[in-house]
Amino acid sequence: MKLNRLWLLVGLVVSLRASAIPSGSLLITDHAMDPKSPTFERDLRRAAKTALPRVGDGWHLYFVAYLKRSPGAPELNLVFYETQGGKREQVNVFPIQTQESAKVLMSEAEISPENGFKVGGKYQVLLTRLIGGKEEVYARTTLELKK
Repeated sequence: MKLNRLWLLVGLVVSLRASAIPSGSLLITDHAMDPKSPTFERDLRRAAKTALPRVGDGWHLYFVAYLKRSPGAPELNLVFYETQGGKREQVNVFPIQTQESAKVLMSEAEISPENGFKVGGKYQVLLTRLIGGKEEVYARTTLELKK
């Protein structure tokens, strides 16, 4: 039996000049980006996807989040909610290590049907933290998983 893995790299804090990308934005790409590139933000905007094709047994996504504010904790959650059919059900949650003072976070994840995801699924993707039992959202986007 093949064990599906979830890959989450420790969140990489990216130091950038004044950002043209709004805070609260979560941009997903199908390949790793170079944060040291002088055209990083322009390249990121061009590479951003709202749908990803399946690769092998699942989907590999790379993301850069421009947080609304620093998380104030060393961990955030990458949360996926299914948004089809007028419902909003949580599919899965994955912890991501970061720095408490992070404003920009860069990481990647590998998700699969074994994690509750399905071909054609449409998801709201959030970076969150539970504070006093309430979900505090730091960045968000939507994603469709293709065949």
